Amino acid sequence: MRSVVLIIAGDSGARTTIKGWIASAGYAVRRLDGVEGAREAAAASDAVAAIVRVERIDLALLDLSRSLRETGRRLVAIVGTVGDIGRFRRSGLVADAYLVPPLKQCDVLAALEPLVGRVKEDEDAGGTGGKVELNGMRLNICGHSLIDAAGREVELTGGEFAVLATLARRRGQVMSRDRLLDAVSGRGAGSFDRSIDNLIARLRRKIEPDPKNPSIILTVRGIGYKLSTERQESHAPRDAAPSRRSVAVLPFTNLDGGLELSQLANSVSTLLLTEARQIVGTQFHVHHGSDADALEIGRQSGARYIIQGSVRRSAGEVRVDARMSDARTGLPVWTDQFDGRVADMFAFERDASARIARAIELEFVNIEGFAGSNCGDAADVQDLVVRGYGYLHRPRSVESLATARAFFERALRQDDRHAEALAGLGQTHISDTMCRWSADPMRQVGLADAAANLAIEINPRLAFAYHVRGLVSRVRQQSGRAIAAFDMAVQLNPSLAPAHAELGFSKQALAGSLEGLTYSLDGFALARRISPREPVLANWLYGVGVGFLKCGENETAIRWLNESIGLNPLPPALAYLAAAYALDGDEARARSALMEFKRRRPRETLRSFGRRTLADHQILPGSRVFEGLRKAGLRER
Repeated sequence: MRSVVLIIAGDSGARTTIKGWIASAGYAVRRLDGVEGAREAAAASDAVAAIVRVERIDLALLDLSRSLRETGRRLVAIVGTVGDIGRFRRSGLVADAYLVPPLKQCDVLAALEPLVGRVKEDEDAGGTGGKVELNGMRLNICGHSLIDAAGREVELTGGEFAVLATLARRRGQVMSRDRLLDAVSGRGAGSFDRSIDNLIARLRRKIEPDPKNPSIILTVRGIGYKLSTERQESHAPRDAAPSRRSVAVLPFTNLDGGLELSQLANSVSTLLLTEARQIVGTQFHVHHGSDADALEIGRQSGARYIIQGSVRRSAGEVRVDARMSDARTGLPVWTDQFDGRVADMFAFERDASARIARAIELEFVNIEGFAGSNCGDAADVQDLVVRGYGYLHRPRSVESLATARAFFERALRQDDRHAEALAGLGQTHISDTMCRWSADPMRQVGLADAAANLAIEINPRLAFAYHVRGLVSRVRQQSGRAIAAFDMAVQLNPSLAPAHAELGFSKQALAGSLEGLTYSLDGFALARRISPREPVLANWLYGVGVGFLKCGENETAIRWLNESIGLNPLPPALAYLAAAYALDGDEARARSALMEFKRRRPRETLRSFGRRTLADHQILPGSRVFEGLRKAGLRER
């Protein structure tokens, strides 16, 4: 049977030409006019390689690139210019070869031949169907899972799994650190050699019977690592208890029958699984067993938490019930209901899956982040990261941000390329600035920017890192860049409610005027619908209130700011409320709000308050906010 190569190009002439070239070399060809559906096509046709004409980076292309690499297939990218190569690589597109027009047959075949040869080597070395046995454990490369001898899933980070899969594909062959790091992040090792050593050390602690005397992942001094080819007695990892962070998702049940509701149930559970995989510190997988009680499902799957749900119809509405249960006790730890109209089924399934995913994330981080896990000197990096997000997902305060930062910094001392820790660290710095707590906002914005950029470089599909990048751009008054970053964040993770809210604020900043407030209100409404109990809801309300204040809508601003303060009395919200009351002629309430602000910030002046952030240039002499604060009684110096 001939090897299949995909050709993906919008230009039919280019597809036909390239097909003729590679068909003459003995390959079967399948042509596609776009990357949508290419991942499924590659799997269905068992393609060994794909040739793609790249004009722009989008999620489907990044998804295809990652899928090809994870399954041992290779990618040849045809780009417009030599300069595009670096730009596309920085955006997360990692190809095995790049070609620049005008194309020649010899160049295409030269790029393709060694790649196909390497795929065949992978297949010979990696076992059948991407499944490899490792000392009694079962590694499923395509399914992205490692099951121990007891049938439980072993928790691996994305980097750990990428290293193990790369070694498994070339079992018995020595792999250099450079090659392993390229498998993890798409770049050569360079000065990051030690990050691979750290990954290997963590991996050994999880899969080796004796990590100090490894028998599965072997070190070849001066070169790199290889996977042992010797068979040993099966063993379960030292920690054979149910995985603390493993979550089993059952397909949702259709209680009323009918094709339409069956499709809805399937769509909600599928979208939920996709979005939930962005939750920090978790491993989600589908459980296809019977819809038994949580205790039995936990026993079957080895998961710590079980997510189940159902859909049913009532007149012209449809309801989704969802719950997350603790597999150790069988008791629910979270439940909720979501109602929508049958006429808007497509929009409802996306809303429902996003709401469930966000609620689960907040609940999971709250439980696991404060479950009394060991966070001493020998704490696991994932424990530290989850604890950090536990404090980050609290209402904003100086103390919560400082504590979150400390956990992220400890995690990064163990693994300086942990993308989730970097993104979380960046969020603590930018939040300090946006809440006007920073004594050196320019420095902290720079730290947030560097952390977000490195996180994206390591994991180009980490939505939260793009969210932090968007906040940095917003603070720097780069509204266009902020919109692009937030838009990427919500594409990667539609359940990331804060990114929806910030996208609206950024669009308002770009549009300006009272009409621009529509964007803020739309973004806020969507964010609140996804996450009605979001810990930073007060910040969103405060943001909308400030927008109305700047546009001269004092009474409306007062309503929004009061609601924000009722949830979390942030000092900036109190200051803006004082300004709004003063501009509205209510001097008594203005003085009262300012008194509360000065109680929290006794040394604050108009000048110091205006300089604590880089984002709000409205607090300048002559601006409405400046005049309102001065009228309320805040001294200038």
